Amino acid sequence: MKQYSEEEFLDQVLRISSVNGMDDEGKLAWFLADYLKDRGVNAVVQEIDKKHANVVAVLEGKT
Repeated sequence: MKQYSEEEFLDQVLRISSVNGMDDEGKLAWFLADYLKDRGVNAVVQEIDKKHANVVAVLEGKT
């Protein structure tokens, strides 16, 4: 699992071109989902088409 400081994480996110309608937004979705999964968060990517995707994540609470 890759460890990031807050600045490093933001830098990695901003390096992924994800302008709506112009870039491969799916790359950012996969990056975020992998980041969350590595930290124990249940996350899945919903592919819309070749370049677009959503990330759905569930962070379980404690009761």
